[in-house]
Amino acid sequence: AAGQLANTQVVLGTYGATFVYCLMILRRIHSGDEEIGVGPFVPQLAVNFTLVLALICVALLIYFIHHIATSIEISSLTDTVRDDLVHTIDRLYPRERDERAVRSAKVPMNETLRVRATRAGFVAAIYYSSLRQLAVSSGTPIVLLLSPGDHVVPGMPIALADGMRLKDPDDFAQSLCKLIELRHTRTPEQDIRYSLRRIIEMAVRAMSPSTNDPYTAVQAIHELTTGLHELSRRPDPWPGEVAEPGDVVPVLVRVPHTAASLVGESVDQLRPWIIDSPLALHAVIDLCDVLLHVNNAEVSEEVHRQLRALAEQVQNHPRMTTWDKERLLARIAVLLARESPADA
Repeated sequence: AAGQLANTQVVLGTYGATFVYCLMILRRIHSGDEEIGVGPFVPQLAVNFTLVLALICVALLIYFIHHIATSIEISSLTDTVRDDLVHTIDRLYPRERDERAVRSAKVPMNETLRVRATRAGFVAAIYYSSLRQLAVSSGTPIVLLLSPGDHVVPGMPIALADGMRLKDPDDFAQSLCKLIELRHTRTPEQDIRYSLRRIIEMAVRAMSPSTNDPYTAVQAIHELTTGLHELSRRPDPWPGEVAEPGDVVPVLVRVPHTAASLVGESVDQLRPWIIDSPLALHAVIDLCDVLLHVNNAEVSEEVHRQLRALAEQVQNHPRMTTWDKERLLARIAVLLARESPADA
């Protein structure tokens, strides 16, 4: 998406600059006047350069048309969305946890203060480092009640703090709200669920009655498999953050999204839309097969839960042929009977 925007800006910028340059050169060209002894003037070098710019604009137009034609192909769109998802996973789920992260999510509270949102919007970014510094400087732990991608309305509780430790609760609440950025739309910078939803949305739209394109849905599911497989191999984020490495009691508690919860959420969104397509159902079973090979006990447990739900839907489907049901249920039974690497 960013590359396409950059290409569009280059083409439009070149065309605009060429147009302005031609207007400036046009002002310098005149036919002359014999009565006052002024001869015609044509800046040959500048005019020739305008011809070069014209040829460059024609070449850019041909390139731009080709780029647009290829960028709207399904394979290009799915590749772009998958790459964005992988980059988001690398950014939000590093291979090693932060040294300040701890498993504990319990913090001592004397008097609970609820910090409420002052306006509506989607949580675009949460500045965790600044929140941790605010908690240390204020002497109170902060427990977040939301995560990037959530929608909030004015008056909705967004965080908890210890009111007895605060000198000015109103000033503290204002400072905390400034460190939670709200926008009118969701963004992929910190929102892993939004990045996953973009791929799922492609599959759902492909399976809508107006489109009915199971092959596009299968391709989107395969790209989703790539992202979820990589996500399941990363360590789950811990909710607690301490002031200094080695501390035990957290000063900041965030809302983590584990790989298992994201796998379950993704398949839950897909399952109602693909139930009428055996081709798409086999693609989801392939996804579950891949995830069962990951050494992650929580993901394996969630995959088994999704397979059981999928088997129930297939068994109760009124319009599916007996042959398709038997093949799908047989594949599901094999996966349910398989011992996951985490249990081996």
